Amino acid sequence: MDHLEIEKLRRVTREEIQANTETILEMADDGNGPILIRSAGFPDLLLIAWEEYWKRFGMLHEPGEREAIEEACRNYKEDK
Repeated sequence: MDHLEIEKLRRVTREEIQANTETILEMADDGNGPILIRSAGFPDLLLIAWEEYWKRFGMLHEPGEREAIEEACRNYKEDK
C-alpha cells in the first residue's frame, strides 16, 4: 500500500465541493486524488476515486466483495 502523505494532498472546502461537485469528482477520477475536504479550516473528509480505493485498500475486503458492491450499484441505478 502506498503511503498517504496528508500534508501533500490537494485540498478543497465543503463550499468548493458544493459549488463544483462534478469538476472535483472528475479531478479525483483523473488521478488527482485523494482530495482532502476541509470544513471550518480542519480536515473533514477524504475523497478518493473508486479505482484508487481498491488499489490502496482492496486487500481489506473478501474476494468477490468488489464485484458484489458494483453489482448492487448497477442494480440500484437501474431501479431508479
